[in-house]
Amino acid sequence: MKPAYNLGSLCGTGVYAKVTCSCCGKVFPLPCAKKDYRFHVCDRYFCGWTCKREWERKHPKKRGNIYLDYLI
Repeated sequence: MKPAYNLGSLCGTGVYAKVTCSCCGKVFPLPCAKKDYRFHVCDRYFCGWTCKREWERKHPKKRGNIYLDYLI
């Protein structure tokens, strides 16, 4: 699959949704439905794998508190 920034802005059913990359700030059209796009985390969309990995390095996942598991 081509990266999103290499695609045009029209598809067979109409216009692609345009989103902004959460890392670099580029505006690009999504090549598919928002839920099917592979470079996203929650409601953040990325123009490519490099931007997604850079954002993940800057925002590491927080470890859960092990003691809260015993309270449930």
